[in-house]
Amino acid sequence: MSSEFQRTKLRAMFEAFDADGNGYLEEADFVALADRWGGGCRA
Repeated sequence: MSSEFQRTKLRAMFEAFDADGNGYLEEADFVALADRWGGGCRA
């Protein structure tokens, strides 16, 4: 069983990934995530 802290953290991560806020993680959410993170690391 998870703690309240773990549930809160997981909920926050889900909300960060769910870019359009529809309650589902879809391809468009991951595209938006990649766009937000796109300028980060360069090899």
